Amino acid sequence: MVNAELGGKTILTVIGAPVSPTEGEMQTYEESQEMVQEGFSGTFVQLADYLSTISYD
Repeated sequence: MVNAELGGKTILTVIGAPVSPTEGEMQTYEESQEMVQEGFSGTFVQLADYLSTISYD
């Protein structure tokens, strides 16, 4: 995971990959990428919604 800042906004880059996968595990990993992206996107939408409700004072 890498954090950076650009224009006053935090950019979070998450990189995930299997470690020493079998051929079948690699196929499953590759086939699940869209589902994983959708899951993370939903999680970050929820986080953004929560953060918009709290005060930073």
